[in-house]
Amino acid sequence: MAQLFTLDNGLRGVCETIPGAGKVTMTITVKTGIVNEAPEENGLTNLTIDTMMRGTTTRKRAELAEEVESRGGGINCGIDKTVTTFGGEAFTRHAAATFDILADVLRNPLLDPKEVQFVAKQTAQGLKRQQESPGAKARLGFAKALYGEQSAGQNPLGSADLLASFTPEQVRAKHAELLSDPSRIVISFAGEIEAKTAEEMVKKYFADLTPNSSAKPGPQVFIGGDIRESTNHEQMSITFGFPAPSKKDEDRFAVFMLEELLAGSMSAPLFQEIREKRGLVYSVGASYAPSNDAGVFAIGAGTGKGKAGELVEASLDLLGSFIKNGFSAEDVEIARNRILRSRKDLGVSASGTKNASHLLEFDRLIPEAEFEYNLKQVKPDDIRRVMGEMLQSGNYALSSVGPQDSLQTPDEIRALMKKQLEGVTLPVRTPKPLSARAAFAAAAEKTSAAEAVPQTTVLPNGIRIISQERPGNLSCGIWVGVGSDHEPKEINGASHMMEHMMFKGTPSFPPGKIDSLVEKEFFGDLNAYTSNDRTCYYFYNVTAEAMPTLIKLGGEMVFMADLDDEQFDGKKTVQADGTIVKSPGERDVVLEEIKRSKDNLGRMMFETLSETAFPDQPHSRTTLGPYEVIEKMTAQEMRDYRDTFYVPNNTVFCSVGPVKHEDLVKEVSDRFGHLQPKTFPDLPIPHYVGGVCAVEEDKAQVCTVLLGAPAPASGTREEAAYTALAMVLGDGMSARLTERLVDEANLASAMDTGCMNYRNGGLFVIIGKTEAEKSKALVEGIYREIRAVSEGMTADELDKIKATMEMNQLGQFESNRDACNMYARMAQDYGRTITLVDLAREIQEITLDDVKRAADEVLRAKPTGTFVAPKGTDLSLLPTLEELVAARDGTPPSATAPQANISGPIPKA
Repeated sequence: MAQLFTLDNGLRGVCETIPGAGKVTMTITVKTGIVNEAPEENGLTNLTIDTMMRGTTTRKRAELAEEVESRGGGINCGIDKTVTTFGGEAFTRHAAATFDILADVLRNPLLDPKEVQFVAKQTAQGLKRQQESPGAKARLGFAKALYGEQSAGQNPLGSADLLASFTPEQVRAKHAELLSDPSRIVISFAGEIEAKTAEEMVKKYFADLTPNSSAKPGPQVFIGGDIRESTNHEQMSITFGFPAPSKKDEDRFAVFMLEELLAGSMSAPLFQEIREKRGLVYSVGASYAPSNDAGVFAIGAGTGKGKAGELVEASLDLLGSFIKNGFSAEDVEIARNRILRSRKDLGVSASGTKNASHLLEFDRLIPEAEFEYNLKQVKPDDIRRVMGEMLQSGNYALSSVGPQDSLQTPDEIRALMKKQLEGVTLPVRTPKPLSARAAFAAAAEKTSAAEAVPQTTVLPNGIRIISQERPGNLSCGIWVGVGSDHEPKEINGASHMMEHMMFKGTPSFPPGKIDSLVEKEFFGDLNAYTSNDRTCYYFYNVTAEAMPTLIKLGGEMVFMADLDDEQFDGKKTVQADGTIVKSPGERDVVLEEIKRSKDNLGRMMFETLSETAFPDQPHSRTTLGPYEVIEKMTAQEMRDYRDTFYVPNNTVFCSVGPVKHEDLVKEVSDRFGHLQPKTFPDLPIPHYVGGVCAVEEDKAQVCTVLLGAPAPASGTREEAAYTALAMVLGDGMSARLTERLVDEANLASAMDTGCMNYRNGGLFVIIGKTEAEKSKALVEGIYREIRAVSEGMTADELDKIKATMEMNQLGQFESNRDACNMYARMAQDYGRTITLVDLAREIQEITLDDVKRAADEVLRAKPTGTFVAPKGTDLSLLPTLEELVAARDGTPPSATAPQANISGPIPKA
């Protein structure tokens, strides 16, 4: 698992620990490359880094080589268009010593004038060797044809004349420039090394770097050109390519797929057509190289005399055939799996390089799940479209070295490109669910005109109607703003009981008809849920044609459910002997549900936590209700409860799927627009109390520590900050509580955090699994980490949390069913329609101060502690309230303070 760290000067590090690797690779990457060089200094960066490898102020060149190679390792350097890298590889036991040498090369190079001159001459020899290779010349020529006079098109080695002109002073200045901006440096480790060790090594050698100005990169825009060099070689080396999406364009995933489909294997069509069928080449390949400004999709091969023309024409015709006919869904799926499989088998070095690249290009690590998610959005028509768009402009880049006979003229090549599009209508680009980062970044700026945004209408009687038109199955339902917090103690469980009864018949849909209608006639599904502040009834996986019937059905369930006595209590029949026999009613079903819930230890623990935090209040009561209350409940009480809360101005009708908003509004208005609004009781605001409850429980196998503190209501700005706090503490293996208390201190076997947010308030919760004798130390560790967040959460941590929050939110809108639920819930929480744009903005606006403030508020609140231990546990091992407060404050508990434990069994519902 890769872990990130950032020094105070902005230098970033990443360490991917690979147990059992036996070695460590380390790469220092500077975001400076060919594109940062002015024309008059082309080749200076390469000259500088090669000279740096020739010795330091403490080690001569021979000593450098001896120290590294005698240990079986190595160090190297290189330059690309956008980055300069210094790499090292070592056995695990020599990693620190090798990094010491690598750091010495960067920080203390001798840069002796004689060495500068020596390296310049060696490089000039390298330029000559390039000229000996038609393939190398073709590749260099392709960069020139691609980028023209831009720096990106230049030879990284420079030219013989420039190399001869560079002075030691210029080399020293370039070296200083490489280290001038620590925020442009990423140091990546991979292998058998711990992140803490890696961070300490980086701090030791690079913490003193101070930011200065650095050279700005030039553009990498596709210019296009045709560069040909006629030689008497037997073969011609040729590379030609077309404009392709940049690395910021979501279409890049379609081009990744095209690369694999066209040339990813020997069975791929490019290889089969060009080599196996036509015999034009020994090898042929295709590649996709995206940059920040543009991208290029290229085909490269070496072909014999007189075959170049057929090679180009056959390659373009092959592209054209797939533009017209596309790839099969089966081929696309195979290609996708091949790409994903290849990415799961990266070596140690490749893992480190990938992590550094992600940080430099995207300022974060890209999870494999995110890449896979984006790849799965690519459809065959997307690949057809990107191929067509590559050829549409007629612009191309070509470089060929060798016999030029038969190669088409530039006009003929453009004509061949145009030919592939004749009679073809390219698919229209359709909006797709983007990756979390891309989707939310785009949403934060603006909503694409191509995306259907949710629409809202409020009828005169207060019914709120929300819909989003998008492809797929239809999901629709009704959300009522009533839950267990509205219930008087005497009818606790009424909302959940109502949820059951509403499926037992309405004026138009008799008992037994509702399930049959949805599942057998509409081939869909239906469900419902009840919480502290809402009840929902919804239908999903149905066709758009079902909408009118389902709106009628759902509205009748909410406003007009029969709530029949016999359906509620069970039908009574008199036997021949005069005895009365009662068949089970829906209340009996709920009573059985309550019995089963007793076996759910997790549910029982959370109910106990709520009761401790909010004693003797609706907010602490179970949504199912106590057995003895439900047992005495009547159908008339249900009807009275329904008439009080299930009113038009307390409902949201929502649909997501292929239904137009105006059609939904008309259906709801025609059927239920005549109902009159009513005043109903407000949602009560809970009063947080806090305290401690320590209990033994037969079902418990380990001790569970649950800590709570008050949290803000849903739909508030503060909610996001508390969510971020919960995530930095307990979300994922890199979370603070997991790293510090599970992995390092071995105080718990598992940690988790979260917020239970409702419209009237919430509870911040931390959960740990441990042994009873470790519970006090665990509590101290938990509060210590909360204080640490308050004192110094990093920007990198917040960025990571924001990205995770974005992904989570996006996942909640991915399916039509989930999106329907989210739009309705947020309308109730916020009092208005909330979109992904709003959520993106809310997440991006979270600051370090916001999270610090949330942590401070948790630390100011009286703690709630619930400790559930196995039967027979010595409860004195568990923290008292006094000890909980002391742990919160980081002070020793008072020996004379009253002990506040509440011992006994978990309160039963």
